[in-house]
Amino acid sequence: MALERFTTAKGMLVLLAILAILAAACSSAQSEQEIMRSPIVPFGELFATHDTVRLDPSVLIGSIGYLDVNARGELLISDEIGRGIHRFSPSGRHLNSYTTLDCLPDEANFIPGSSRFIGDSEVITFAFGRAAAFFDAEGNCASATRRLDAFSKAICARHDSLYLHRVYVRDEATIGVYSPSLEALGKLQIDSPRFVLLNQFFQGQPGRSLECFEDGPYYIYAESMDGEAAWSSGPRFQPDFFEERPEDLPKGASAQVLSTMSDEYPSAVAIFALDGLTRMTVFGNLDERWRLDGTQSRIMVGLNIASNAGHFTGRSTISSVYPRAAADGFFYVLGPHEALADGELGNPVIVRYRFIRPESADG
Repeated sequence: MALERFTTAKGMLVLLAILAILAAACSSAQSEQEIMRSPIVPFGELFATHDTVRLDPSVLIGSIGYLDVNARGELLISDEIGRGIHRFSPSGRHLNSYTTLDCLPDEANFIPGSSRFIGDSEVITFAFGRAAAFFDAEGNCASATRRLDAFSKAICARHDSLYLHRVYVRDEATIGVYSPSLEALGKLQIDSPRFVLLNQFFQGQPGRSLECFEDGPYYIYAESMDGEAAWSSGPRFQPDFFEERPEDLPKGASAQVLSTMSDEYPSAVAIFALDGLTRMTVFGNLDERWRLDGTQSRIMVGLNIASNAGHFTGRSTISSVYPRAAADGFFYVLGPHEALADGELGNPVIVRYRFIRPESADG
């Protein structure tokens, strides 16, 4: 359901009523969701190397802290070291850079934790738990706030609405709903995490606990076996490599003990939209028995892929590359820095992997 912009008091009341109904329906539906197996298949049955994007060396990227991609294949990079936000074409040509100084002059040390496309042309950037800025299609800073939400940890956009996943505090699990002008419109009640201390300690990939799809936002906690829908109530899929954690982390333990215990079971670290109705949940801390034979990469992550609309049954696989973004049937991996003709190191290359969609629900 699209949440359009409401500009009147009456419209706001209608919106809040809709959100309340959706939240109640969501809570009831999720408790009755069917859990199905997501069997492991070879990586090559689901993904194939497609091409490599080389970023324009005229813009030097210090670090790709966060990567987003729109439906046109354009890349939006949040540079934590250089503190810049840069947009590139699908081939790597520099298109635009964004600055928050015009609208947040007193936030000179603004570090973009996450920058995301709104549609194909507008952009939202925010520092986790702090300031945020919205840029229009021309790249101008159109609105900003010194603090979007004190507990913000991930954001995504769907139609004319922004959805913000909050850290679980004060016994409240919610996704905030905002307009592109950063006006708070309401909130969605979602399921609470089963393991509160685990989720306070283990955060996964920053900014990737929430993703927007055609049927609404999906979110994850560290103990999730699959993405969890805020609205819809289709089946969830449990990958073969998943092991259910029996209990939460202990209170008062040292950081070393907490780190060791959090690594004892697979944990969901990110959720991506391979397309508008296909979700991919990424898992770390897999048992060593799942490591691929002959693989030289030290990376080992589990991928759980499912159709929100039931177009195919869930599949899972083991990957030796780590997805950093996904869109329009591809996921994106950061490669090494490119060696330039003058002997200097340029920007990291970005490798695209194409999703090979299973043919049907029975395939």
